[in-house]
Amino acid sequence: MNRFSKWLKSYTVPVLCLLLFSAIPLTATLGKYAKTKQIGTIDLEITKAQNLLINGVSFNTLLNDHCTQSVKNLVFDYANKYPQITTEIEGIDIGQTENHIKLYVTADTAYILSDATIYANPDCRQMFSGLKFRSIQFNNFNTSEVVTMNQMFYRCILLTSLDVSSFDTANVTNMNEMFYYCSALTSLDLSSFNTVNVTNMNEMFYCCSALTSLDVSSFDTAKITNMNQMFCGCAELTSLDVSSFDTANVTDMSSMFSYCSALTSLDVSSFNTSSVTNMTEMFYYCRALTSLDVSRFNTAKVTSMDDMFNNCEALTSLDVSRFNTANVTNMSSMFRNCYALTSLDVSSFNTAKVTNMGYMFYMMYTSGNLKTIYAGSKWTTSKIINDIAMFTNCTSLVGGNGTTYSKTDKTYACIDTPSTPGYFTDINDKPAE
Repeated sequence: MNRFSKWLKSYTVPVLCLLLFSAIPLTATLGKYAKTKQIGTIDLEITKAQNLLINGVSFNTLLNDHCTQSVKNLVFDYANKYPQITTEIEGIDIGQTENHIKLYVTADTAYILSDATIYANPDCRQMFSGLKFRSIQFNNFNTSEVVTMNQMFYRCILLTSLDVSSFDTANVTNMNEMFYYCSALTSLDLSSFNTVNVTNMNEMFYCCSALTSLDVSSFDTAKITNMNQMFCGCAELTSLDVSSFDTANVTDMSSMFSYCSALTSLDVSSFNTSSVTNMTEMFYYCRALTSLDVSRFNTAKVTSMDDMFNNCEALTSLDVSRFNTANVTNMSSMFRNCYALTSLDVSSFNTAKVTNMGYMFYMMYTSGNLKTIYAGSKWTTSKIINDIAMFTNCTSLVGGNGTTYSKTDKTYACIDTPSTPGYFTDINDKPAE
């Protein structure tokens, strides 16, 4: 007997009647605060929760319909705390199971109230997406049933206060774009988050540009496969502890830290990148980083490294000497505007499949300090289609045989010898350290 059959058998005739009529549109009024509106059909979900909210998308639609621009606050709480509100305002029933959960709207605050514990729907997708609240209080909001939280607070651009410290996330599998563009949040307490079952954190904190601190040190990331743009645009963060991240299953790290322009340090030395295929813009515009240890990165499966270190203008050293680039096809702007680098060892680079090296060592405003590039026998430009501005403004660059700056395309992207001028120096001529 399947789960649904067991559930039906355990309930009485009145509940069966409820099921039969669950497709009837639910209509409610908000008294003098709103017109009568049809707010959708009830789709019963089988969970252990007895006081379950409607799903995230339906909830979002309902609040959009009934909350004017003057409503700046949202409160989830117990009804007995607000006797005046519950007696003076006719609430909208937004529960999905037998007990009552109601929405009450005042001039500046929306209240989600119930006599019993409110259980969030297993599908909290887009629940608060785009809503113009400045604060949300979860005084009565149990998330133990939730499976997906993707886009839960998506583009909550006015939200300045958000306490999610009570969230039970043990069953959550998807946190994709969860806090996407919450650009007014200055702090976020995630210390209670259990991420053991989460597989997707793509763009989780994308453009949380006002956050000054973010503690993700307790995150269990063992099942994560996607970290694309996870912290992209967190421009006010000066530090970020990801040293304990288990990244063994991650395949996409593109733009993971891009535009984290205030970070002065970042420890990714323990990252297991053996499954990663995309590192495009991974550290793009991390302009305040003075050091970055990627020396143990396993890049055997990576196909894209374009803009990987673009505008890492404060880095004085960068060890990519062990990078396996056998499968990489795109290296455009990889070291663009790395003004502080004086030397670069790309001797392990196998560029046989690379077709794009446009702007690879390009310097926009000044010549930079890059004087020496060490290369090995696997470096080739035979497949290059795009070599535009590859060495533009690299006026300090000198090849191993003394060749100085004159050409900006791939012409001199080779080891400098008496018979073949180039900007590179043979790795075998590198002084012992």
